[in-house]
Amino acid sequence: MSVRSDGDPAARAATRLVASVPWAVVGIGVGLLVTLLVLAMSAFRGSERAAAPDPAPPMVFPSLPATAASPTPAEPRRATPTARVTAAPSASTSGRPTPRPSPTTDRPSLFGSGFGTVTARYRTLDSDQDTFRAELSVRNDTGASRGWEVELRFAGNVEGVRVSSSAAISVTVRGAGWYVVRGGPLAAGASQTVTLRFTGSGADEYPDQCTVEDGQCVLG
Repeated sequence: MSVRSDGDPAARAATRLVASVPWAVVGIGVGLLVTLLVLAMSAFRGSERAAAPDPAPPMVFPSLPATAASPTPAEPRRATPTARVTAAPSASTSGRPTPRPSPTTDRPSLFGSGFGTVTARYRTLDSDQDTFRAELSVRNDTGASRGWEVELRFAGNVEGVRVSSSAAISVTVRGAGWYVVRGGPLAAGASQTVTLRFTGSGADEYPDQCTVEDGQCVLG
């Protein structure tokens, strides 16, 4: 039996080299693919970093200086008014007589301002050393006929009175210087005038009191 020789060792090495070429190509291709994949991933990450903007720096606002609180103006004090008490003059105790008030000079009308009453007016006409004459006018504003009565009171030295009138007039003496003059019925709206003559030395011509039963008496 003959033995077949495998040939030259160089030929065997060449054969093995040819048989291993495809695997080398595959290995190179795989290496290229891996390299490309790594490069692609690196490029993608780089683009992500470039696309993402850097965070903006924090905004710092200028702080306003603290405003000092304005002082509250103090309320001015109001001056409290002080009540002044004026002492009333004390009454005189020297025993001097109180001066008599002068007759009223307020003359709103001839017979006063009474309405619906009997009114009177007393005034002096003339005088001499021991006598003086006065006129007494009476008016009936009651709306009905009625009699009248006037009371005269003198503080001076009046000693008597006489009526110089044709009408039915009566005079009653109540005391020193105190006389009541009466007249008969007087028609509504009518008036009557009586002349009186008084006697007395140094007597005041005006009475201290002149009153009508339900009306007003005017002096002057």
